[in-house]
Amino acid sequence: MNGLRSISLLLLSIVSFKVTAQHSPVKVAVLLPFHAEKGANDAFNQAMLDYWLGIQTAAEDLGTNGIPCEIDLRDFKTDSLFFCSIAGKLWLNNHDLILGPVYPKQLKSMDQDYTITKPWVAPLAPYAFQSASNGISMFASDSVRLLGLASEIQRCYPRHKIAIISPDKPKNAAQCQKTEAQLFRLLEGSSVSKHIWKTSSKSLSPALSTGSDSFLFVYTDKFTPEAQSYLSKRALDATNSYAIGQFDWLDAQAAVSLPVDQKNRMLYPGNVVLDFLDSTVSYLAQRMTVSQWGEPSKYAYLGYDHLLFLVSHFSVSPSLQPLYFRQQQLSPTFQGSIQNIRLTPTGHGMANAGIRLVRIEGEYQIPVNP
Repeated sequence: MNGLRSISLLLLSIVSFKVTAQHSPVKVAVLLPFHAEKGANDAFNQAMLDYWLGIQTAAEDLGTNGIPCEIDLRDFKTDSLFFCSIAGKLWLNNHDLILGPVYPKQLKSMDQDYTITKPWVAPLAPYAFQSASNGISMFASDSVRLLGLASEIQRCYPRHKIAIISPDKPKNAAQCQKTEAQLFRLLEGSSVSKHIWKTSSKSLSPALSTGSDSFLFVYTDKFTPEAQSYLSKRALDATNSYAIGQFDWLDAQAAVSLPVDQKNRMLYPGNVVLDFLDSTVSYLAQRMTVSQWGEPSKYAYLGYDHLLFLVSHFSVSPSLQPLYFRQQQLSPTFQGSIQNIRLTPTGHGMANAGIRLVRIEGEYQIPVNP
């Protein structure tokens, strides 16, 4: 019952200023690449079925709360030529929202020649839209995610010192400099220091001064195992000190020997965090398990979050403009069952900069709630 109450409160908070009258149905085109020819047990096919299950569940909850949805589900795998044609894009533009297809190659084949004018979402893989000015990527590139990570650090640990560290020989120097400048602007008002990792001497310049309020923030290129080990141990030498692992640290840290107390203070930026201790997640798990006679994968929760977020906000503002990331808006726009969503302009369209800080315990990601 707690989970049901959480969902109701979530919906009410999203649409708190909507009128009480019944909305006209929000028309949503859903394009998923099913792999029916591989059989029902195919992993990709099951993932798409789970994602669709989440969409259906969200549509039911939205309808219960006065926001009906009219969903057109199509198999992009069998209809790709149609959706890349003028006729197909005219059909899509008759909808309010477009969700899918999934793979970057499929998205690219649609994102050319004839423009799609309605909000169009890349749901499950990073994709930089080229022609569609209303494109939304739910999984942003690392450079965008880093900005969201900086905002989350500042929100959760406003009094900590933040150390921005980059290698002395980055693979993409221009991108590193651009990201660094953005981070300093975003973290204005915080205590921020800049450090360079010296590859040859295996040291930092200037040296990192840790303490009870120190926080290590690693960014830019992939670090060598030596740099990862050095930085994590050096940053975690104080009781209340924390370390941030870059996006590629999750696998690398498995090979780095750290004491348990240090591992407990190593944080990672997570795009998708499924916490079964959360009442909403527990409620959805039970509900979707009963509906399909099996435990759904993370894709079901992603489908639920995406449709709930998009349709709820669209019902208030069809342009989705109020969802743009702003420096003063540090809290997530939307904290779903598995994904935080906060959209930021990317130069052409928008991308999700929502990040959750997590700790790794065995195979599980544990959300950090400071």
